[in-house]
Amino acid sequence: MISSPPHHAQRLPALSAREWSDPTRCSPKARRQTVGGKTLYEALALLHVEALTERIEGIENRLRGRSIVVPIQSLEPWPYDVIRPIQAVVQEEEGAFVASFFDANINASGESQLDAIEMLKDMLASSFRLLLAKESTLGEEPRRQLAVLKGFIRVR
Repeated sequence: MISSPPHHAQRLPALSAREWSDPTRCSPKARRQTVGGKTLYEALALLHVEALTERIEGIENRLRGRSIVVPIQSLEPWPYDVIRPIQAVVQEEEGAFVASFFDANINASGESQLDAIEMLKDMLASSFRLLLAKESTLGEEPRRQLAVLKGFIRVR
């Protein structure tokens, strides 16, 4: 919402703060006025779109490179129960998204945050299945991974 005229709108006729904040509230007289071949209403609508676009781009820039935490509470359709939420961290890296469960050192990537989470869920379930099947022959790191996963996942 625009509460005062943007710096690039100096050519527009004087309007009340109410008219600036909501072009639909422009008086009939103000709506008939033209600016650069457009009605005042059209010009204000374009300014609102520009202002919103700038705000969205600013928010996207601030969020770029930040991570989010997504609690995984189900591994459906795998035959496993999540006994406590698995805290997955999702980060954008070079145009793709990487979801990680750092405790077990398991990661997966996808084209979107949702894809990355779905791939991580699949990786968690398949790793759990494989590590359980080879439990007696596991080395130190896979044994540690299995111990961590057992604290979060159990067979139904």
